[in-house]
Amino acid sequence: MKNYWASQAFISSIIPPTGLSFVKILLIMKRTALLIVATFFFVTVSAQIQVRPLPEPGFDKRIRDFVNQMRVVDTHEHLLNPAKLDSSSFDFMLLISHYAPGDIKSAGMPSQTFDKLLTDSLSVIEKWQTLKPYWESSFNTAYNRAALLSADALFGVKNIDETTVEELSEKIRKAYQTDWYNQVLKEKCGIEYVVEDYPFDDQEDRIFGDPDMFRYVRKFDSFILLDSKDKIVNHTKSNTAGIHTLNDLVTALEMAFHEAMADKIVAVKTILGYNRILFYEDVKKEKAEEVFNKIMNSSGETAFSFNEVKPLQDYMMHRVLDLAKQMIFLCKFIQG
Repeated sequence: MKNYWASQAFISSIIPPTGLSFVKILLIMKRTALLIVATFFFVTVSAQIQVRPLPEPGFDKRIRDFVNQMRVVDTHEHLLNPAKLDSSSFDFMLLISHYAPGDIKSAGMPSQTFDKLLTDSLSVIEKWQTLKPYWESSFNTAYNRAALLSADALFGVKNIDETTVEELSEKIRKAYQTDWYNQVLKEKCGIEYVVEDYPFDDQEDRIFGDPDMFRYVRKFDSFILLDSKDKIVNHTKSNTAGIHTLNDLVTALEMAFHEAMADKIVAVKTILGYNRILFYEDVKKEKAEEVFNKIMNSSGETAFSFNEVKPLQDYMMHRVLDLAKQMIFLCKFIQG
């Protein structure tokens, strides 16, 4: 009650006496506030001036059709040579075998269990029964949605579940008996050129298909990611005179670069964002030489810390960039 009379006294002090009760005054104030808000909203909406006419109906389809007609230069691809795929690869798990495993494993599936799904030790339906609880917990992630979109766009299968995995697997098997890569890359995706790593030292063999469609990049990261004598000496294959000084190492890099040019690369690529920070300082040669000599005076297998070798690594990255600039090559930095 004390608070009630205090609030009444306050209102009385700012509103002249009118003979109205306290409750009626509050109602009037509430209605006035609503009127002010409504008026403000009306004025704001009225102030939105349309400076251009609205697009004709169907603009979303016109945009989609235009994009679908565009030709594409695909600057980053991971393609498995179909000739090197075995029978266990040709089922629905092919769509879930690249980046999607991370999402499936995050949903709780052990790595050993997932690896078994990539073999032919289980039937298609047994694979699905194993995958199902983890798929249902992660089907809406970006990578798993890519698998769903691929099933639909490439094979006409709207969902991945127990009712579709056998049909989807059969369609995948039949597709790979045709000129499937050209159909997907050229016809469905409208890709004019694919830019690939070459050579690539993992399970991917990227030299196949239509040779006119492929363009290649080269990595020189092994000349940069140096932390031991063994890694430096390993570049003797590029400089048969041997590597004893920093100048010898730079010469080996230059030889490797010109060899890559002879292979008609179109760009230089680095993936060191997976291994270290991308801040490459412009280190003076004397500092880089100091680190180089320290490494060369150690035992072959001794690995130095990143802070110790960073000046040498930074220096070598700038030599790679100098060569790219001289030859007017683009540089692709993978950020990791």
